[in-house]
Amino acid sequence: MMSGNPTALSKAQLRVMIKDKLRQTTAEDRSRWSEEIVKRLMEDKAWAARGGIVALFGGIKTEPNVLPLLPWLMARGVRVAFFAIQGDDLVPYLVRDERDFISGAMGVIEPKADPLLEVKREDLSAVLVSGLAFGRQDGSRLGRGKGYYDRVLGHPDYCGVSIGISFALQQLPTVPRELHDVCVSHLVSENEWLKQA
Repeated sequence: MMSGNPTALSKAQLRVMIKDKLRQTTAEDRSRWSEEIVKRLMEDKAWAARGGIVALFGGIKTEPNVLPLLPWLMARGVRVAFFAIQGDDLVPYLVRDERDFISGAMGVIEPKADPLLEVKREDLSAVLVSGLAFGRQDGSRLGRGKGYYDRVLGHPDYCGVSIGISFALQQLPTVPRELHDVCVSHLVSENEWLKQA
C-alpha cells in the first residue's frame, strides 16, 4: 500500500490506494456503514421532495448500498431512476422495483432501457453519486476514470442536487481535479452530511 500524503498522489495512484483500502474492509463493516448512510439520508428529507426524480446507483460490492432507499423514496411520492451506460453517456430510466434491473458493466445495476421510461436530465431533482474518493473541502470527486458522472452533472440541462455517497475512509481533504471534473454539492458518509458552500 502507498504511504505519504494522499493529496500529493496522482489520480491513478489515488485510485490504487482507495481500492486497496476498500478491499481491506469487511462485508459486515460495509453493510453497517451503508445502513448509517441510508439512515442519514432518510433523516434529511429536503433532497427527496415529493414529485421529484432521484437517481440512485448500486451493484459494486465495495460501494455503499443505497438500494434500501428505493421503496422509501417511492412511498414518499418520489420517482426513482437508475443510469444505463449508453456509449459515453449515462442515460436515466425510471424503475419501480428490482424487476426493472439488469446487470450492467463492472457488475453495476442498470435499468432496462425502455424508451417509455427514459428521463430527461433536466427532470432529475437529485443524483446520488458514487466515487472512489471525495474531497471534504470542495466536493471534488475521483471516479473510475470514464467521466460518466462529470458529463451528467456538468451538462447545462442538469440543475438538481448532487450528493456524493461514500464511506468515511474514502474522504480526503481534496482530490486531484482537472477542468472537466465536476464537484458535488453534498457529501454523505456513515459519519456525517457535509454541504458544500
